[in-house]
Amino acid sequence: GDLVYVGRLFAAYLTHDKIVETLSLCEDNGINTLIARADDNVVEFLGKYEKKRGKRIQWIAQAAPERTPVEENIRFVADNGAIGCFIQGGQAGKLFSEGKIDDILKYVSLIKEKGMIAGVGAHDPRVITTAENAGAETAFYFLTINNVGYQCDDPKLASETMKTIDKPFIGFKVLVAGRTHPKDGFQFAVDSGAD
Repeated sequence: GDLVYVGRLFAAYLTHDKIVETLSLCEDNGINTLIARADDNVVEFLGKYEKKRGKRIQWIAQAAPERTPVEENIRFVADNGAIGCFIQGGQAGKLFSEGKIDDILKYVSLIKEKGMIAGVGAHDPRVITTAENAGAETAFYFLTINNVGYQCDDPKLASETMKTIDKPFIGFKVLVAGRTHPKDGFQFAVDSGAD
């Protein structure tokens, strides 16, 4: 199946009933996985969804950088049924800039230890290349990819990175908040190697 990403603002403005309705429509149309933050709000609306539908939609959690320690946030999502978790892009970028790649590797290992698929998010493709070269045992990467450089530090390098690392890439900020036409944004992401 496919997946849907629910951003922080999207989830904040919708009632849980509307989110449950939207996720039901998604699943009825073949979208069986949700990417959403690792927080109480998401756990609450996923519980309501499960109660209404009789089953849980698959959840890949984006670690919430304000919820520290990170290890506790990873345990929280594992305890609440996430099938996967990834380190948020801003958080991974900060660790990268501080030379703390070992922390990223530690978080990836904990995610896997908790039985989830592990990933790393980034706005700077060098974060992903460095993590990969350091032996990160990720199942996927979550990378900003767009043709205008919106929160994508280097679109050309992002595209090259996706083509050279043989793991799935989930592209995000593809339509750059309306700054590019969907046809152009999606085409650039797919041509770059986004899954």
